Amino acid sequence: MKNFKYFLIIILALGSFLRVQAADYYWVGGSGNWNDINHWRTTSGGTSFPSVIPGASDNVYFDANSGFTSSSKTITINVTANCKNITFSGSAVAPTLTQSGSQTLNIYGSSVWQAGMGQINVNNIYYRHTGEAKTITSNGVITGSNSGSVFFEEENSISLNDEFFASYIYHNAGTFNTNSNNVTISYNYIANSGTKPRTINLGSSTITFKSSMSAFNTNSANVTLNSGTSHIIFTSLTNSTSSYGIVPYTNQVFNDVTFERLGALGGTHSGVVYYNNVVFLGDGNLYGDNNFKSLIFSPSKTYTLPSGKTQTIVNLFSANTPQCGGWSTIKSSTAGTQANISAAAGVTIDVSGIIIQDVNATGGANFTANNSVDNSNNTGWIFPAYTGQDLYWVGGSGNWNDKAHWSQTSGGTGGYCVPGPGDNVFFDAGSGFTSTNKTVTVDNISYAHNVTFAGSAVAPTLTQSGSQTLNIYGSS
Repeated sequence: MKNFKYFLIIILALGSFLRVQAADYYWVGGSGNWNDINHWRTTSGGTSFPSVIPGASDNVYFDANSGFTSSSKTITINVTANCKNITFSGSAVAPTLTQSGSQTLNIYGSSVWQAGMGQINVNNIYYRHTGEAKTITSNGVITGSNSGSVFFEEENSISLNDEFFASYIYHNAGTFNTNSNNVTISYNYIANSGTKPRTINLGSSTITFKSSMSAFNTNSANVTLNSGTSHIIFTSLTNSTSSYGIVPYTNQVFNDVTFERLGALGGTHSGVVYYNNVVFLGDGNLYGDNNFKSLIFSPSKTYTLPSGKTQTIVNLFSANTPQCGGWSTIKSSTAGTQANISAAAGVTIDVSGIIIQDVNATGGANFTANNSVDNSNNTGWIFPAYTGQDLYWVGGSGNWNDKAHWSQTSGGTGGYCVPGPGDNVFFDAGSGFTSTNKTVTVDNISYAHNVTFAGSAVAPTLTQSGSQTLNIYGSS
């Protein structure tokens, strides 16, 4: 009996030893389920079956002998799938890797997708920790489903061999090397979960976020960010609260950042975060203390600076709305409490066409705001005299901030000047209102001194796009 026990222990140990040795698995037979042993062989296009489906130490291959055709090319992950290296290559017909329900693919090695696969339609893809450096080769294929997540758990490194596409990336451990390849992320890059150290090496990559609610979140003491000469771009952000956009940790250094729609920069960090060039093409909110080599605001937009915090400018601060092209607003996040902009003597301050409120300018630079309005509680600024004028609406329906609807004379030619706080505006018999063409839409924060609606044969409608503010500094 005792000898039998020893024999059994030896058999079990031998089985375990054999099982952890990496085996190569080859897919055959076209479409099928991952857990169907009939689709796995021990050689490419071979006849020998493995004893079990692939495990964490096994390499899996989908190749020229996998039998894919235009009508039979779908591998369905219908159970939790495990493998070491996964390679799609060489098939005349690019296959499809998808899931039944919501599944998980655990990759304990590297991955190679074949061009033409389109998208790996699996909700959860994990690159698991084994202590070995891993690589990802995408060949233009999106890793993960439309709302799926890719998890980087390897504590050594994961490196890209080409451009990478995903919906969500959760960087939970180790080093992520982009190798200067571009990265496109539909939603979020999250690197602030857990306690394991992680490093992000961006090189010269362009990191593009496509969603209306995207975030690049590195807000953790465990994150080392090496931004190189990278460029982070948010194309479609519509939420500018502190949970979106750039969500950094103190003392991190970013290179270039561009917000093509709304912008949110700073998150909830303490201390100072450093940037090379930051460009806002739409409205934007800033959070915390930040240091910029250059900070650029776009014409006719609204920017909110954090009250009690300081935005330090090293080379250039540009907030330039051309005369008669509309008005931008720069204000503190808390009415009556100042936000701070600091720039040393010699730093370029290019500010015009701005309504400024609750902003303290300091540091020695020449903070002159041309053709701008001191809207109260500002210090350190120079506001050259601004003279208001009379402006007349023409052309029937339109947006308040479209200068094509503003004329110097009643019924005159449009395209003159968008009103500011010192300008009197008139909607009258020359405004061109008809029963089907009579709506004036406040499309952004808008300004006027006196506002007068009188004399039109058809009474117009004054409305808004979204939720807007019309500031009247005189009478109505």
